[in-house]
Amino acid sequence: MTIERASRRGNFAVKDLLSAKASMTIRRVQTIEEYEQCIELQKLVWDFEDRDLVPRRTLIVAQKHGGALLGAFDGGKVVGFALSLASFHKGRFGQHSHMLAVLPEYRDRGIGRQLKLAQRDDALGRRVQVITWTFDPLEARNGNLNFNKLGAVAREYLEDVYGRSSSAYHSSLGTDRFLAEWWIRSARVESLLASGPPPVPLSCLPVINPAASRNGILESAEPVLGRQEPQLLVEIPPEIQALKQDDHLRAEDWRRKTRVLFRHYLPRGYIVTGLVAEKEQNFLRVFYLMERQERLSGQIPLD
Repeated sequence: MTIERASRRGNFAVKDLLSAKASMTIRRVQTIEEYEQCIELQKLVWDFEDRDLVPRRTLIVAQKHGGALLGAFDGGKVVGFALSLASFHKGRFGQHSHMLAVLPEYRDRGIGRQLKLAQRDDALGRRVQVITWTFDPLEARNGNLNFNKLGAVAREYLEDVYGRSSSAYHSSLGTDRFLAEWWIRSARVESLLASGPPPVPLSCLPVINPAASRNGILESAEPVLGRQEPQLLVEIPPEIQALKQDDHLRAEDWRRKTRVLFRHYLPRGYIVTGLVAEKEQNFLRVFYLMERQERLSGQIPLD
């Protein structure tokens, strides 16, 4: 996909390069019908009960008072949206991106990334410096988007931050989350959006919870604490949703062990900056890259 600025008021034309006939528009949600489509999309994507839905009135308030609700439109149909709320983060006015959703049949077309880029462009026009959001550290797909394609970082781990969820997608492992920080005006983000993430020398870096195969399923080793190298790798399962179905106890073990690691290292000056993967025999191995925060000096605010 490519994204082209269509006006100075937050409208974007998005073209699917895989199909000359396919075209979409990313713009602010405007009508009551479009707001209602965003509510229905929440149900379709997460299967939320009513108590977990963001209602229409809240969407409208966010849109009109410092936040933004951007929709991806295929004709008149909302196929994805990004919702952000006005926020205050580390002494700076910003936005908190509370939801990003794309209909299942429209995934793997780059729409999620384009919604985030449109969200950034909209925020730049309002002099916003940082956009934050939360996501599950065990969701490798989300980690790849947030760190490798957008340039966000994470230095906070929030344990069971939302409590019990009505969504089966979120249920059973608790709602542990990274707090992603996207410093949208930073040199780091500008460089990554222009050139992609820098290469990571996997073979040279220590893995502090190396996984091993047991009965054909990867299982994390016990966490190693107290390391002080400039860069460390934390392994996660490649497909946590599939693992929850195949071996729920092992999925719970991954949650417990990675929680211990991130709650130990992030308060001690490490920042999650990337996600890397490699094929090893019949397995896909996936790792988060953690770096000492001084390595990011001059790239993002560290106060």
